[in-house]
Amino acid sequence: MFTKRGTAIVELYNPLSYQKTRITGAPVDAAKPETDLIEIGPVKLDHTLRWNQGEFRSTLQLMAALTGMPETALRLLTYPDADRVMAAFLAVLPAQMRDDILNGNIPQSPQAYGADEFPQPDAPPIGMPDQTAPPVPERSLADQWALRQRTIDETDEGTGFDITAEE
Repeated sequence: MFTKRGTAIVELYNPLSYQKTRITGAPVDAAKPETDLIEIGPVKLDHTLRWNQGEFRSTLQLMAALTGMPETALRLLTYPDADRVMAAFLAVLPAQMRDDILNGNIPQSPQAYGADEFPQPDAPPIGMPDQTAPPVPERSLADQWALRQRTIDETDEGTGFDITAEE
């Protein structure tokens, strides 16, 4: 459901329970509040500019900014609520941001990451050196055919009948 302010409200089938925290990180109270509504606020120009500058590291971080809920609480959504919230979230976004998310293109900025965290385009692929496959030598078609025939001849044990045997 959408309000005239541009806010999407999703009523959850399974209430969401999470620990609210203060900015300092200290718990507000011992009880975990339950919510059965998620309100996704309208996207402001500031959100769009920050998205284009790469200040949001993930879609979930943007959703947390629009809902006012912590990312950890949004991760607790169960299905089908998660699908319904994501559909409402995408419906609230401007077309350019929605297309970026659907295409998996999240703008990234070196300032939003630590120096060691930002993915470098020229960085070698991550992996163990022993997991790389050895180079396969180039073989001519005749060599490939001969290798295949030799493999068949070595493994062919026949049907077990000898038609040349005398009775």
